[in-house]
Amino acid sequence: MFEWSAKRQSVWLVVWLVLICHVGVRITAKVQQSEAQAVESWLTSAVRDFEANRISEAKIAFEKIIKSQPQHPQAAFYLGRIAFQQKQTDDAIRWFELAVQQAGQTSSFHHWLAQAYGSKARTGSMLNRANFAGKAKDELLKAVSLEPANLPARADLARYYNEVPAILGGSQEKAFEQVEAIKKQDPLQGWLLAGDLWADKRNVAEAERAYRAAETQQTNKFEATMKLGALFQRAQNFDRAFAEFEKVVKAQPDHFAALYQIGRTAGMSGRQPERGLAAFAQVKQQLPPNDRDALIGYHWWRGRILEAKGDLEQARAEYETLERISPGHPDTRAALERVKPKETITATPNLRPGLVALAPSSLQANDGEVMDCEYGRLLVPENRQVKSSRLIELVFLRFKTSAAKPQAPVVFLAGGPGGSGLSTGRVTEFFQTIKALRAVSDVILLDQRGTGGSLPSLGCPGTIGDLPAHALRSRADAVQAFADAAQRCADQLRAQGVDFAGYTILTSADDVEDLRRALRVEKVSLWGHSYGTQLALATVRRYPQSIERMILMGVESVASTQKWPGDTDRYFAELAELVKNDPRIGQSMPDLLGSIRRVLAKFDHEPLTVSLPNPAINQPRELIVGGFGLRAVTLLTILNDTRNLPLIPLLYASLEKNDLSVLREMLTQMQARNLFTASLYLIDGASGATADRRAQIEREAQTALFADVANFPFPDINRIWQPKDLGDAFRQPVKSAVPTLLISGTLDANTPPHRAEEVRQGLSRAAHLIVENAGHQDHLRAAGLSAEIVRFVSGEHVSDKRFVLPKPEFVPLVSRP
Repeated sequence: MFEWSAKRQSVWLVVWLVLICHVGVRITAKVQQSEAQAVESWLTSAVRDFEANRISEAKIAFEKIIKSQPQHPQAAFYLGRIAFQQKQTDDAIRWFELAVQQAGQTSSFHHWLAQAYGSKARTGSMLNRANFAGKAKDELLKAVSLEPANLPARADLARYYNEVPAILGGSQEKAFEQVEAIKKQDPLQGWLLAGDLWADKRNVAEAERAYRAAETQQTNKFEATMKLGALFQRAQNFDRAFAEFEKVVKAQPDHFAALYQIGRTAGMSGRQPERGLAAFAQVKQQLPPNDRDALIGYHWWRGRILEAKGDLEQARAEYETLERISPGHPDTRAALERVKPKETITATPNLRPGLVALAPSSLQANDGEVMDCEYGRLLVPENRQVKSSRLIELVFLRFKTSAAKPQAPVVFLAGGPGGSGLSTGRVTEFFQTIKALRAVSDVILLDQRGTGGSLPSLGCPGTIGDLPAHALRSRADAVQAFADAAQRCADQLRAQGVDFAGYTILTSADDVEDLRRALRVEKVSLWGHSYGTQLALATVRRYPQSIERMILMGVESVASTQKWPGDTDRYFAELAELVKNDPRIGQSMPDLLGSIRRVLAKFDHEPLTVSLPNPAINQPRELIVGGFGLRAVTLLTILNDTRNLPLIPLLYASLEKNDLSVLREMLTQMQARNLFTASLYLIDGASGATADRRAQIEREAQTALFADVANFPFPDINRIWQPKDLGDAFRQPVKSAVPTLLISGTLDANTPPHRAEEVRQGLSRAAHLIVENAGHQDHLRAAGLSAEIVRFVSGEHVSDKRFVLPKPEFVPLVSRP
């Protein structure tokens, strides 16, 4: 027998290991090569699908690549393009950032990331504008530096400079530097961009001059002529708008965009109705089947044309079609009210309270996602104390559950008073929570009486920009300005036959019960936010046997319509501690409260005049801002949107240096805000406060930093509306054994957690979820919170729990004179 020595054994072992490793390396290399070839093939196919607008197929293929190679830059880039196209901005940013991380020298990647940042900056809070605008600028500069011939990136950089205020780096001079650079490479695009920039500044003459220069360069797409038509349309020079669009149609009779704009111009102006209808008849044949926005515009403007012609029956058919496509929009509901047959406006002899209709519909979220639902209309008495009262109409959406054994339907009650349940449902976090809840129950979004798409609408006309220049000078000036606007609104609503006595929290509670009965369900669960929590509590006390569960977010007791000034001071003390301990700005502002006191004292002593751009004309508008006005601006900035909180230190730091730029930007943003609704005046006025509470509020206001501004314009405004007080019995604490989930944010200046604990004392089966660093509107951003709500609705036991959102990222204290 041949015997191996230990030495020979070790040698052969090494040889075998080397051979195995060599074979393994070759196999691995072949596998990797095969995978790379497969990924390249998938990428080619996916890009082809994307360019052919087969978006679903492309997305699946790109996701397959990412699963195989998680850092693949091209796949990430195209997934970002798809998310951006579907208005899913946060996802688009995430994918574009990955693409840039992996392929940072690709100009187009930086450009698309800039576009996503820009989209984020134009939506949501003022903080988004401050944070994401700067990021967009950095990415645009990078895109242009990597590829100077990237003209779309140059154009967007010019738009950035032209659009944003100086405090964020805006500069008209820099904008037109980019225009000149583009002209050298592409005169048509350069002149078109110049026209766009002047049009954005509402300089019609300069915009027209630029577009006329572009007309000498335009292609058979008639880019410049179409922009001229849009320019005149925006300036309400409708005859010239018609003329430009007709020039295009004369050259190309089937030009879709020009035909659509002819119809739109007819709808906007009420002129040339027959031409507008004829143009839309051609448009209908070319409408893209999946273009929701084009379809909505088509029915809206056709309805407006027909209404202007006096063909109310056909106009109503257009508006009803639009209501099914995009339910609950206040403009559509107001239009339906205008074209309603006269006999049903003055009397309702053949109508009875209850469900009128329940039809298929869908809701589109703000980020573009669509969810199927049913659209319902419910008739209820306007004044339940008057037997002959007319019937009014409430609208709602019902999202059906997929559960085999569903829980009680969840009815969402929006805040305000005056908020729209349907509009709130479009907000991404609410939309996704509704989507999750459908696994266990139906979800119903209700537009409460007088709000949103329900009729009559109790919205008051006008915006903050319509108030007189001295409205923010003092509390007395503000009271008078709001009283004058409220009087005009009250007179208008009375002329329409609105019975103010029918709009209280108790009649809204009766509406919830009527909805439950109309849907023939034994019980409902209530999901209230802000004022909606008050309504939920009033409903459970009035109809205890009808309520299965309650979810109360941003909790207000039935007695707390008017807020404690001390709570506002406590909030700002907590904010000052956050600022002091923030490593980014703490050393620059160690005493925020001191800064606020000094600035407010200065404005109290001598109000300042702030010059703002007027959105209606190309002239500045001047506002006189005193201490009251500055307090109001501060609270309006943070009370309902804590995402704006990081701007407060910057505001007061700049004002201490006599720099009005931040205040000017805030006031400019606020100009478009709607004035308070009649629903708020009537419901909050009737809910009122006990004499003891009112006396305590007045005592606290004497020494509070922000006085009683949080309760403005109450109680002064009650003299206009004369609401009938519901009495102290209504304001007694609610006691209930219905399972309840309380949800609060630690940075909620409006409804802080300790006020929810006061409500909890009357609720024997309540749990409290607290979200660190959440404000009044952003609880649902906390990871896992929606899942906890679903668990609660499904009947599982939920205990007290804390969630955490990131701390505020305060804006650096950089100001400009």
